[in-house]
Amino acid sequence: MSKQLIIILILIVIIVASATMWFLSPNDTPQEDGLSDAQPSTSFPISGTFPISEDDYLSTNRNGDDISSNNGFISNDTTLETDGSLRELASGPVAGFVILLQDGESVVRYTERATGHTNDVGIDGGAVVRRTNTTIPRVYNATWDSEGKTVLLNTFLDGGGQGTIYATLTEATSTSASTGGLNGLTLPRDSLASTITHDGRSVFYLVRSGDEATGVVATMAGVQRETGFKTPLLEWLASSAGAGEVALTSKASASAPGVLLFVDTRTGAQEQVLVGTMGLSTLVSPDGKRVLYSRQTENKETISAVYDRETKASVLLPVVALAEKCTWSPKNKDILYCAAGAPITGVTLPDDWYMGLYSFTDYLWYINLASDDAEPVLLPRRELDMISLRVDEEENNLAFIDKKSGALMRVKLNNY
Repeated sequence: MSKQLIIILILIVIIVASATMWFLSPNDTPQEDGLSDAQPSTSFPISGTFPISEDDYLSTNRNGDDISSNNGFISNDTTLETDGSLRELASGPVAGFVILLQDGESVVRYTERATGHTNDVGIDGGAVVRRTNTTIPRVYNATWDSEGKTVLLNTFLDGGGQGTIYATLTEATSTSASTGGLNGLTLPRDSLASTITHDGRSVFYLVRSGDEATGVVATMAGVQRETGFKTPLLEWLASSAGAGEVALTSKASASAPGVLLFVDTRTGAQEQVLVGTMGLSTLVSPDGKRVLYSRQTENKETISAVYDRETKASVLLPVVALAEKCTWSPKNKDILYCAAGAPITGVTLPDDWYMGLYSFTDYLWYINLASDDAEPVLLPRRELDMISLRVDEEENNLAFIDKKSGALMRVKLNNY
């Protein structure tokens, strides 16, 4: 290899490294959350440092007051654990689901992980209705639009690799056929992240082009256009944000700085927030104005907070939970529901959880951001690691998937 070629290669490496460091630099914009790494005395350190025993925790409030007489913050009332509140809707494994309102009743539409088949089941269980017989094997994640009409299916491919199918549910074509199917398009093999847009009419995805990723919007008819968004980073998770926007979060690791981008799908313009945040995972509110996020401190503890895009300020949650284990209320912008695990030590989050090296044993919490208060909704007898939380339109029920078994389950929200 000639000396001139070696020099050129070295310059290329320096340029790429410099561009990446600039992109993640925490000194560019008002992206730091301004929160201390120390756990506040008023927070629930569910994951991370646990100052008292679990038995004491369940009989005291966050100020340490004895509430075992059932007149304090956490009640020992066993109705929180009754089987009538917690019910298995599908034994799974389930890849994803959406809760719909049909004839005044909540119905859960879900996708089987093994076959890709779509089924409907009532929120209280009962008969399962098969909606599609289109077989798409090895679906590891299914993301439905809010109306249950279109879905993104992430699959493992034969020979290795992953694929994404953007499909719409079709009804049965004749009175003799009891089920419909899925029709749609397959995203490029080298697509990196994807999400259904806020209006449910198209899909946004990142496609690799050389050493960078380009944002593309496509309709079900196959009409595609580039958004103008480009990035040198290739590891992203995409989600819907407000109208005309998508949110891109760099894949989380406790040992890597993260960033959240809001991308305008019409112009490609971007807003960077929370740049340089270690172990960053996010959940954008339905209107796109606030972000629930979790991050890791230098002491390997988890901090959970809500970032306001208008004020550019963060406020700590009264419960510590990973963002992936929460959901926003469909009725009240100040209400969250989060699954938060028992105390842990010696675990690197979120990495160990992602890789299946650690599983949570969760409680379910109701969180009011306006009052900075939290109440337990469910203290289950069984060990559950809750993901993909969803609340129905009337906020009477919450459904989730147990990460350990893949089962689809429902919790009644009678008092919230």
